[in-house]
This record gives sequence, C-alpha cells and structure tokens, in this order.
Amino acid sequence: MKKILSLLSIVTFCSLMLVSCNKEYTITVQSNNDAWGTVTGGGTYANGSTATLTAVPASGYYFNTWNDGNTDNPRVITVSGNATYIATFSDNPGGGGTGDPQSLTGTIDANRTLPDLGLPIDYIVESWVSLEGNACLTIEPGVTIAFATVGGEILVGENAGLKMVGTPDKHIVLRGPSTSTGVGSWTGVTYTSVRTDNQMAYVDFINGGHEDAVVNINGGKVAMDNCTIDGSAANGVLAGGSRDCFYSFSNNTIRRCQQYPIQLGEIMLVNQIGTGNVFESNTNNYVNVNYLYVEEDQEVTFSNISIPYYLSDGLFVPNNAKFIVNAGVTILMAMNSTMYIAEQGYFQINGTVDNPVIIRGLVDEPAYWLGISFRSDRNNHGGNYIRNARIEGCGGSSDLPALNLEYDFDINLENVAFGSTTWGIGLTVPSEWNDDTETYDLQWDELNMSATGLTFQCDLGEVFDYGTQTVYDASNLPTSH
Repeated sequence: MKKILSLLSIVTFCSLMLVSCNKEYTITVQSNNDAWGTVTGGGTYANGSTATLTAVPASGYYFNTWNDGNTDNPRVITVSGNATYIATFSDNPGGGGTGDPQSLTGTIDANRTLPDLGLPIDYIVESWVSLEGNACLTIEPGVTIAFATVGGEILVGENAGLKMVGTPDKHIVLRGPSTSTGVGSWTGVTYTSVRTDNQMAYVDFINGGHEDAVVNINGGKVAMDNCTIDGSAANGVLAGGSRDCFYSFSNNTIRRCQQYPIQLGEIMLVNQIGTGNVFESNTNNYVNVNYLYVEEDQEVTFSNISIPYYLSDGLFVPNNAKFIVNAGVTILMAMNSTMYIAEQGYFQINGTVDNPVIIRGLVDEPAYWLGISFRSDRNNHGGNYIRNARIEGCGGSSDLPALNLEYDFDINLENVAFGSTTWGIGLTVPSEWNDDTETYDLQWDELNMSATGLTFQCDLGEVFDYGTQTVYDASNLPTSH
C-alpha cells in the first residue's frame, strides 16, 4: 500500500511539474512612438524560456531606454509571467526630442504606461480619456500632457486606476493647449475609484478647472502629495461622495483658483487634510465645507492649515459626536447660520494665548451670523470647553446671544471674547424661592460651568437670564464647578 501511495505522489509531482513547464505567458512589446521606431520579440512563451526583444529605430531616430530603465538592445529576458516592455525612442541620441507628440484620447481598458518622450509636449488629449474596467494608466516622471479643448479631462472609472508619480527633478505636467494661457483651458482629472494605485506626486496641473474642479474626487480615493494646482476657473480640489477621499494630502500648493482651493462635500474630510500645504492668490482663499453634520460617534478635528474654513451650511454636532478646533484656526460662518451642539455632543475649542481660535461670519461685520446654540452636558472625555477664543459678528436676524446655553448644559469658558449685536451669553440661572423676601434667589453657583477671563463687545449686555428676563454682569458666573 505504501508503495502505491509513493507511486501516486511521484505521478502527482511529475504532473504538476509538467503543467508548470507547459504554462505559457504573453510578452507584449510597444514603442513609445511607432513613427520613431518599432519593437520585435513579443509573443507567447513557455514559462522559464527566454525571449529576445529588439528595438529598431526608424531613420533619424534613436533608441534610449526600456520602460523599466534597462538600456540593453537587444535584450534577453527570462519569461516568468505576463509582462509589457515599452521602448522609448527620440530624435536625440541623448534622450531629448523635437518630434511630434503622440495623440491620446478615448477609452483605455487595459493597463498602459506613458513614458517620457523627451518632448516639450509628449502627449495631446484631443478630447477626453476614460479609464475603464480594471485598467491602470501609469504616467511616468517627466511626462507633459496637453489637453486640446476646454472639455479635456481624464476620467478614472470605478474599478480603474491612475498612477502619476513624478520626482522632485522630473515633475509630471498636465496643462491646456499651447494656444491658451488662461485658466479653464481644460477641465481636469476625476476619480471615482478607491484603488490604492490612485497616486499623484509631483504633478503640476496648469490652468484647468473649466468645470467643477481641476481634481475632482467623486466617491473615489487618492493620495495627493507635493502637487501644484496653478490656475483654475473653478475650484482646485473638489472632494465628496464619501467620508474617506484621501490616502494622504500633504505638501501641495494650490493657487489662482477663481472659486475655492478646496471644497469638501463631507465635514469628516477635514480630518484628512495633512500638513505642509500652501494656499495663495485664490479668489476665496479658504476651505469650503458644505455639509454641516458631524456623524454620530465620529470625531472631526479642525487643524491649523494657514487659511480659514468656511462652514457654508453651518454646523450640527449630534449625540456622541466630537467637534474639536485646534489653536490658530479661523472658522467662517455663513450668513444667518448657527453652530448647534446637541445634548450629548462634544465641543472643544483649543486656542492658546498666542494662537486663539476665531469664529466669525464669512464677512467680518456685526450680526452676520447667529451664534452658538449649546445644550450639551458632557463632562467626561475632556468635557466641553472654549479656551482662548474670539466669537465675533453674532446677532444676525435673531435675538439670540453669541453663546446660547440651553437646558442642563456643562461647559468651561476661559479667555473668551464675545462680539454681538445682542448679548454675549444667554442662560437660565437656577433659582430658589425666598419666603422672607418673597422673591426668587438666583443660585449662580449651581450652574454647570466655569468662566474666567471673559470680555464682551455686546450691544445689549454681557449675560442675559431667561428666567428673570434680566441682564447681568459676567462677574456673577462661577469661576469653577
């Protein structure tokens, strides 16, 4: 019996080896420009066999390199899987060129690599490029792509990928036609997939944004680092359709956008804006956040990114959600909007003496927005507090104070300046009936709050008590609790 099993094992092993030996793979060969040269050696080969690839330049042109950096010609490869080899030709033996760029347009539904052709413009997109299926388009360092029309764009389908990774010395450039130097001369790049090979590094986007944005992340996800958007007839970056649009977003420069440098369709995306970004010379030089709800059980942190955030729909912090603002941040509020913090929400303003947090209207004028409506009694996990902050321009179309404390609130205030056409703080002071005086005695110490270092520029007074309909001085507020 053992001999039979042994023989079966040998037969099985030999069968597997035979299958492995007989396995075949496809070697695909391409030229970066068929008019400059051709390539031979492509075809179907058995696993482990060798193939000889030869780049044949046309008259007046030169072979420079393969897409993997190898410069042998001919070159011999050992076949171990499907592979694509692209030969780069130019009209300059050193690699630079003055020939015609390649045309690139329509649907791409298979993996493709665009090498640097050494030309001032390497590729021209006549209309648009759509990446479909599981195709991944890889654009190599040094490539310049010009879009011939205002509608020119690259569309990355739901399962496709776009990898554009340049280097500090060899940026990738996407730009409009040579005949146009104005913003909006082409559209941009739209991502709808979440593939990890959606990468942009050292990519320069010049004068795009004919429609919504130069970089439009519509339910997709991308890494964007060390990129430059210079000129847009609309936004620089538009991200939405998901709370998770960026693998990374750092060290980018966004300038000369006629709308916003960044527009976010989800407030949670604020968490994904990284460090080292520069925003300058944009018409509206602030990040537009146009979805007001922080998700329940989620935390959003506004960090100092050197420009303000604009909450174009106001703010709503529901139960168990956490809203955090770090030192140096300026938040701009829409006209007649409010910040609303629910009973179980967290509200933490972390300014410092040298870098206070500023919350004011989009237009820096009195009564532009309504103020903060606060009814949370959270006192665990750090509790609720406003430290070293200026809350300005409140009043709006209502008679609410800058900070309206409702129900069983719990909050600490430290070094806060209030500016309003109404009152600074509104609340109901607990009271107890006094039989001797036959009046209610106010129990200030029973308020769940502490207040130190408050200042006011409020037309109707500092603290308004809803119970007695009376204005009081803020010195009555407890300094600890």
